[in-house]
Amino acid sequence: MPFLSQEIINNCIEALKTYKAVDVAIPSTDTIIEVDDNFIKNVPDRSHLMNGQTPQCFKLSLIKRAYDLSKNDSNFTND
Repeated sequence: MPFLSQEIINNCIEALKTYKAVDVAIPSTDTIIEVDDNFIKNVPDRSHLMNGQTPQCFKLSLIKRAYDLSKNDSNFTND
């Protein structure tokens, strides 16, 4: 059984009444580093970072169009 609460599901459904796409996110606790040529060039301020999680929720028309557009995009990784 996935660790997904009914509250998260309800909040996503409610948010879709206002927005076309919704992502569940939690504050980032990891230190993220930006590197260039194997050297750390930046450590972003964690207070401005969130970790996106599932579920991701979309209006059907939006996600269908995104999938249609992504068919020829070799950089497409996920929704």
